[in-house]
Amino acid sequence: TPDPAAPFRPEDLPQLRAWQADGTLRRFALLLFHRASGFAANGMCCWHVPEAEADGFGRRLAAEPDVTHCYARPLTPAFPFNLYAMIHKSSWQEGFDTFRRLTDAAGLPPGKVLFSTREYKKSSVRFFLEED
Repeated sequence: TPDPAAPFRPEDLPQLRAWQADGTLRRFALLLFHRASGFAANGMCCWHVPEAEADGFGRRLAAEPDVTHCYARPLTPAFPFNLYAMIHKSSWQEGFDTFRRLTDAAGLPPGKVLFSTREYKKSSVRFFLEED
């Protein structure tokens, strides 16, 4: 039985390094379950920025340690925001404070922060599944 604490065998490392070198594999990461770790305020920060400025604002937000995800999406009539950043804090107040700080630091226009109230599903993409 494989040891779950050691998901790769030493003989797997050359292949993993080759994939990293050719760009197939970008990185290994730890998956943190935010709520179980004490982060009760998981906020999606949203702004409406001019399309031509989205990349610049996005790069500024992505450089912030408090931001775990940052992306642009098309505007829609139903939801008029095109720039998003996820933050994870221990309280909604701390989340609101972080949102205001990010907005000011990046020079963003006023936006919204939407906090999760319930998690229905959280899973990772699985690319390499062993067949039964």
